[in-house]
Amino acid sequence: MAASWAPGGAPALGRTVTGEGGGTRGPRGPGPGPAAGPASAPPPACYPRDGHDVPRDLLGALLTRRSAAGDVTLRITEVEAYDGERDPGSHAFRGRTERNRAMFGEPGRLYVYRHLGLHHCVNVVCGPVGRASAVLLRAGEVTDGVGLARSRRVAAGRCDSDRQIARGPARLAVALDLDLRHYGAELTDPDGELV
Repeated sequence: MAASWAPGGAPALGRTVTGEGGGTRGPRGPGPGPAAGPASAPPPACYPRDGHDVPRDLLGALLTRRSAAGDVTLRITEVEAYDGERDPGSHAFRGRTERNRAMFGEPGRLYVYRHLGLHHCVNVVCGPVGRASAVLLRAGEVTDGVGLARSRRVAAGRCDSDRQIARGPARLAVALDLDLRHYGAELTDPDGELV
C-alpha cells in the first residue's frame, strides 16, 4: 500500500498528506522538527536510503528544471511513496518490466510514466539498486519562474490561479515541462537539467 507523509510524521497509509499549512514548506531531514536554513535539493546521499525515509527529505525540498526557455523552481509540498514489489499500488508490484525498469535502477533518478494516456507523472527513485522503490511528486508550489510555469499550464489546458500551477502530479509535470524524455534523468548532478 502506498504511504504518504506529513512533515515530521509517521507514514499515513492509504491517503495523501501534504505539507504544513495546506501546502507550505515542511521540515527537512531524517527526523521530526523544522529544518534550519532555506530549502534546497536533498543531497545525493539521500536517495539510496529506504523508501520510507526519503519522502520526509523531499517534502519541502526545491526542484529546479533548467531549460532554454528559462528555469522553473518549485517547493515540493506533497509526496507519496511506493514500496516496489511489496506494494500492490506500485508499478513494480508484479516485477520488473520495460516500463518500470527505472524503479530498479540508480537512486536519485526519475521514473516518469504516462497515466491513462493523458498526462505524465514524475517519481524519484530511491533505495538500493535492484530493489524497486519510488516517491511520486504529487504537488508543488512554484517559487521561481512562475510566468514560464503558468504559460506551460495554460498551453496544456486551464490554469485558474498561481496556486493551481503545480497542484497535482500531472500539473507539476507540465509546470516543469517533464515527460517521457526525462525518464531516468538524474537529480544528483549539480550541473544537470534537474537539480
